[in-house]
Amino acid sequence: MSARAQAGRLAATQTRAAEPRGTFLISTRQALRGLTRSGLFWGVGLAIYAVMLVAIFPSLKGAVDVSTYPQGLRDALGITDMSHIRPFLQVEFISYLPLVLAFYPMTVLAGTIAGAEERRWLDVLLGNPVSRRTVVLGAMAALAVVLFAILVGDAVVMWIFARLLDIDLSLSASLQGMLANWPIGLAFGAVALAVSATVRSRAAALGIAAAVMFGFYLLNLLATLVSGVAWLKWLSAFHYYGSPMTEGLFWGGAVVLLIAAGVLTAVAVAAFERRDIYT
Repeated sequence: MSARAQAGRLAATQTRAAEPRGTFLISTRQALRGLTRSGLFWGVGLAIYAVMLVAIFPSLKGAVDVSTYPQGLRDALGITDMSHIRPFLQVEFISYLPLVLAFYPMTVLAGTIAGAEERRWLDVLLGNPVSRRTVVLGAMAALAVVLFAILVGDAVVMWIFARLLDIDLSLSASLQGMLANWPIGLAFGAVALAVSATVRSRAAALGIAAAVMFGFYLLNLLATLVSGVAWLKWLSAFHYYGSPMTEGLFWGGAVVLLIAAGVLTAVAVAAFERRDIYT
């Protein structure tokens, strides 16, 4: 181990020892303030799109004959009977929502370490009595709260609008369809966080995390379409996402994704505590 790395680890240990009580809550609260505007932007944008889909559903109800779709494509997209709102939303919105929404946690957490270092904020931040572990965990906690709020808020808006149009969409189905994105969003966000702790470019951290996400998606699609490699689905995060709008929340899959997010966050903490900070 280099003398510089040893000095970095010693400084991190001393900072943890000197860290006042309540620093984690303060760090999380500060991170929450920084995410308010972006969270509102994402929440409103997704709500508008969801409401638009609910609004056009009555005009499309029964217009699509899903029997004309190849069976493999129906399995891959979760297409069943498009004459009901739940399979319609599953196909048109929920099935690919993780690919869109995951960019929010990935963008936020890619900037937690590498992005802050690029902007010359990291050395200033760590000059305060706050440990590197607290910085990472505070950012992840704040992101988890904001992402949860976005999903619950959009689920309620979607349900209310469906009720106004007399469309049979329960609050439970709406919540399950949206909240399934919380574990998978945190998992991919944690990938970006772990990469951000090892590289020095926010763009690189985000790019690598996005490549991992799309790789998992293609792997799951391949496993669904090609029966000979169906076992590959167990290696993809998207298998643990399931089809929440039509089949309900996949609780076992959610647990797997949350464990993955926790492990990757621990990796990020360990990597960050051994990292030299460039100023």
